[in-house]
Amino acid sequence: MRRTVSLILALGCFLVLSAFTYDEPVQVVRFSENEANGLGFIREGAGHGPLRLLASDTALYLLARLDHRLYTFDLRGMVIDSLDFHFCPGDMTYDDEGRFHLLQFRVQPEFVAVYSGGEEIERREFDPPENRLMTEICFSPDGEVLLLAGGYTYRIVAGEAKDILFAAGERPGRFHLIDTHIGRVVDFWEAEFSGETSRGPVTSFKLDPLDRELFQFLTDDRAGRIYIVGTSIQTDEEGGSYIARRLLVFKNGKFLTELRGIAPGHSSYDYANHDIAVAPSGDLYLWMTHFSEGFSEILYFKSVQ
Repeated sequence: MRRTVSLILALGCFLVLSAFTYDEPVQVVRFSENEANGLGFIREGAGHGPLRLLASDTALYLLARLDHRLYTFDLRGMVIDSLDFHFCPGDMTYDDEGRFHLLQFRVQPEFVAVYSGGEEIERREFDPPENRLMTEICFSPDGEVLLLAGGYTYRIVAGEAKDILFAAGERPGRFHLIDTHIGRVVDFWEAEFSGETSRGPVTSFKLDPLDRELFQFLTDDRAGRIYIVGTSIQTDEEGGSYIARRLLVFKNGKFLTELRGIAPGHSSYDYANHDIAVAPSGDLYLWMTHFSEGFSEILYFKSVQ
């Protein structure tokens, strides 16, 4: 029997261990190949799934790699804007003024382009460090645009001909954390998370991995909660292997809740966990690709506090 994942059982399977948890998922957007509005991302033989899903207090942002297009949805899932690019965007983020920052790293020169009101208003070309490929762009808690390569952060500094990148620690959060690290505990199977804000270190905590599980810091939210994704190789009833993910939430060194059964979409194989978007409030949005059924969707998990 093939391994199948029930939407409610897999995505709504959470542990209620604290005052913070999530409601069962609600579909806010659905895409199919035959939709007249062109938002179907299920295409045989082509890259599909979003390159980046992000959430703000008022909107959802979906960067579509195949179409070189950025879609803006309201929180009910209605398309309220779209933006086409004349280059292949590698990643994107947004700032507090509603501007979009697009990273292009596939061809030279590599650059960050800034869009406002549907128009490009700035472009910063840069030379990456040797043997480093910048694959992510983000904002630090103090509003600085940063680039990431393999979890390590780089600051963009003005140069004579092109901007220069300088190492600035490991992966930051968006609201509080300026630096994070997940490492193995010596002589134990456990991992440990540590991080710093501008005021000093946060309370460290242990992570108990499943068999063959790796952890990645995802983000933090406005309330100081920390979101970590665990990815592991599991075995189904027929002995086949598959990739499984779970989202763990912590605050002040304490475990709050967990979402299991988050199957990796096609985009997550190449682009980490860019299909998971945590809103500033802690609400969660997830892109899911159902290739055999011929549709994709964005699911909404309301946080309960």
